[in-house]
Amino acid sequence: MRLTFGRWYRLSRLPLLALCIAFLSACATTPPATDTAEPARHADHQAWLSQIVFWNIQGNVAFFNDADGERDAARYTWRQQHTPEATSFRLYHPLRGTLARLEQNEAGGVFTNLEGETFNAEHIDELLYTHTGMPIPFRLMSEAIIGLEPGVSIANRRWYENGALASYSADISQSSWNQQVWQVALSDYRVVVHNGRSFTMPHMIEATQYPLRIRFQISQWREVLVE
Repeated sequence: MRLTFGRWYRLSRLPLLALCIAFLSACATTPPATDTAEPARHADHQAWLSQIVFWNIQGNVAFFNDADGERDAARYTWRQQHTPEATSFRLYHPLRGTLARLEQNEAGGVFTNLEGETFNAEHIDELLYTHTGMPIPFRLMSEAIIGLEPGVSIANRRWYENGALASYSADISQSSWNQQVWQVALSDYRVVVHNGRSFTMPHMIEATQYPLRIRFQISQWREVLVE
């Protein structure tokens, strides 16, 4: 598998994002071992997180091809609302501007590339796969961002002592174009004030389906007002 995000941005030409890769690699941690039994606080923590239906974040994202050592990185902003479901994701470089934009609403998904061309499909997962060749599970990542268990079949769950989700395997084989199992690891949990409440949420999320590996680092969490 070749990382076609490279056509938007190459690390060797832009040292700033090479620093982002180094930062993300240094911050990544392996989920700790836990008992096989589900911690008593896990259900409460998940119920608390399920109240989060909108968010607005920004940070760095890195894409790795572990088969040949290829990698790319960029910054991103991501605005999400679940009532109704709406997503706006922008991949960018501070000097070069927008590299790609993804938008999803009740009418469907829209992908805008570096040249400003737009493409439509039922969902942005399919658009990403069609136009980048990378089967990124966007829906899965949107749930992992807040530490919430996904709405698909999962296994091998692990937790932190406070009940927060540490890692799991997610089966998204119900998709006709992306029949894969992803390994998801959540770490760097921090307290975030959201909609007037305090939540403990991950600030480092890594999803792996060999050879592709995606790492999100959240640097800022901002309030979103539901319209």
